[in-house]
Amino acid sequence: MEYNKLPKEYLPELTSPNGAKWVLSVADDGTLSAVLVPGTMPEAVIITFTIDGTSYQAEEGMSFGKWAESDYNTGGFYVDSENTAFCNSEGKTIQNSYNYYTVVPSSLIADGGAYETVENAGDN
Repeated sequence: MEYNKLPKEYLPELTSPNGAKWVLSVADDGTLSAVLVPGTMPEAVIITFTIDGTSYQAEEGMSFGKWAESDYNTGGFYVDSENTAFCNSEGKTIQNSYNYYTVVPSSLIADGGAYETVENAGDN
């Protein structure tokens, strides 16, 4: 389909699940793109959680891996080189204090969640 031949009124406005509005735009070469309507991106919902009793903030829906790369990470946490573990500055892994599941980079941060560092196997 040649999008550049469509009349502008046929290019719909789209709404993301988070409420942001997007308008489809067509370049002269027929390339279709979506442009964010200014002022429609909702502000991030900030949540709080703890690691070893220290309080941290994150955006709702953020994973530990994304958090480690963000400005919210004020504790020196990082994702290991194999992208399999979320660690503190001493290389200790993090687990959920409630059910003791080990946190991996793709784990979502729970609002009000309590996490703790643990000794890694072989660190003794």
